Amino acid sequence: MRRRGFGRLSATAVLGGVLCLLVGALGCGLQPTGEQLQALLGEVFGADAFPDPDATLIRIINETDADMELTLAIDDQLVIYECPEDTPICDFPQEECPESIRAISERRHDSTTGAFVGGRDFIGTDPQFNLGPSDFECGNVIIFRFFGGQAEVLVL
Repeated sequence: MRRRGFGRLSATAVLGGVLCLLVGALGCGLQPTGEQLQALLGEVFGADAFPDPDATLIRIINETDADMELTLAIDDQLVIYECPEDTPICDFPQEECPESIRAISERRHDSTTGAFVGGRDFIGTDPQFNLGPSDFECGNVIIFRFFGGQAEVLVL
């Protein structure tokens, strides 16, 4: 899978622009159609932004100053995805379309020493980190974004 390297600032600016388009009703701009959004994401993240309409893509946006591990329960199977500090966008295509994706924990480690520098447990927290069949469908991109001590999940 092809990846493009973006600096943290440009990745933040790009994601901000995409989010602005998604919430066009708030005055940021016009809200695009699904095809326009797919074309925009393709321009920003590469042609494989929506790689397979018959599969789900998990994308981690790492805007922290550390290597990170995200533990998810995908259809009740624990999976750990790693996203290094120097790769702000990490893609993990799923071989099959899952029915549920639950965030379990996030851990950050210093990229030089490997020392633990922070993290969070998602169990029992905001329900937005527990995605079920009504929250996404096959072909969606599930984005877990980590920035400034915060975390969010977006479904595109």
